[in-house]
Amino acid sequence: MDLQGRTVLVTGASSGIGKATAIAFAEKRAHVIVHYGRNKAGAQETLKQVETFSSGTLCQADLMDAQAVKSLFAEIKANTPILDFL
Repeated sequence: MDLQGRTVLVTGASSGIGKATAIAFAEKRAHVIVHYGRNKAGAQETLKQVETFSSGTLCQADLMDAQAVKSLFAEIKANTPILDFL
């Protein structure tokens, strides 16, 4: 399945399952928004791997903070026409 032209937000993408999920979507050519809470270095490494297959961007937010979540989605909305997958 080719996901070119689709955008996906992967939360917790700095390590583990989130990182693997972000890379898997990139392999299918989706644009991947790489989210992280605290591990910026890990998220940057994920983004580097994502960009070997597709495009991506970084975003940071504490998902336990309602205002941070609102800000995250406002930032995504300002920079991305549509979010296809979360």
